[in-house]
Amino acid sequence: MIQALIDSICAPHDYGAYEATHNAIWSFGAQSLAPALAFALPGFIRRMDRVGRFLCPLAGWAQSAYLEPFSRALGTLSKKDQAAVIAWVQKEESEGYFEDVPGLIRPSS
Repeated sequence: MIQALIDSICAPHDYGAYEATHNAIWSFGAQSLAPALAFALPGFIRRMDRVGRFLCPLAGWAQSAYLEPFSRALGTLSKKDQAAVIAWVQKEESEGYFEDVPGLIRPSS
């Protein structure tokens, strides 16, 4: 279900769809959302901009419940997908959504 919601976002500048989908996916619990979001992230960052908006709660209100399972799920991605996610996160840390929380979003084992 979460993957289908993320895959439904296909118009790069449809902020209404972004916000509606953001709100819908963050209504799921950590054990469902965190791995689904991690597995969807490599494809999502390849096809869309503003993906950081979907991860902002990991640096805020959702950090205590969601960050650890999200990081564990990132750690299970292929090395190629992990590298793509890390490169994207590092870009966002230098000039985007995660400037205030460098090093927060990383794969773990």
